[in-house]
Amino acid sequence: QPFLKEGVSIAAINSPSLCVVSGPFNAIKELETQLKAKGIAGRRLDTSHAFHSAMMDPVVEPFINLLEKINLKKPSIPYISNVTAQWITDAEAKDPHYWAKHVRQTVRFADGIGQLLKDQKAILLEVGPGQTLTTFVNQHPAKTAGHIVLSSFTSSRDQETPAMLTALGRLWLAGKQV
Repeated sequence: QPFLKEGVSIAAINSPSLCVVSGPFNAIKELETQLKAKGIAGRRLDTSHAFHSAMMDPVVEPFINLLEKINLKKPSIPYISNVTAQWITDAEAKDPHYWAKHVRQTVRFADGIGQLLKDQKAILLEVGPGQTLTTFVNQHPAKTAGHIVLSSFTSSRDQETPAMLTALGRLWLAGKQV
C-alpha cells in the first residue's frame, strides 16, 4: 500500500505475498519502475480494463440498474464470496449492489482460501486450464498436509485426459463419489 498513488488500487490479493494492482497505464508504469528499483518482482498482466480500480466507477451504477431487472436468486450451492471472503449469504446473492461491488472492490482470493482451509479435511479442485489457483492454495499458510489440492487440467493439450483422470482418481481415493 505505501506504493499506491492516487488512482491505483489493489485489484486482487491472491496470496499473502502476491497481489495485483490496477489503475491508469501511466500510474502502473510508474509503480513498475518504483518496484523494480526496490528489487520487488512484478509482472504486467494483459487485461482489457483496469478492473477493481476507480476506472471502473462509471460502470457501477449502470451495472446495478441492469442487475435490478434480473430476478436474482439464492444460491443452490454454497460458495465463498470474493468480496467478503466469507460464505455467501442469500441476501448478498440477491442484492444487485453486492454484485456491483465485484466490479470495484479488491478480490480477496487469499482470504477466501483461508476460509476454505478452516476445514481440515477440505478437498479443493481447480476446474479449468492451468494450475494458477492450485498454486495459490499450495502457497497459503493455512494449507496443511491433510488438505487435498487438485487441478483437473494441464497446459499441455496432449496431457488433458491423463490430468483429468488423475484428478478423478485422487478424488475417488479420498472417498469422494465421482
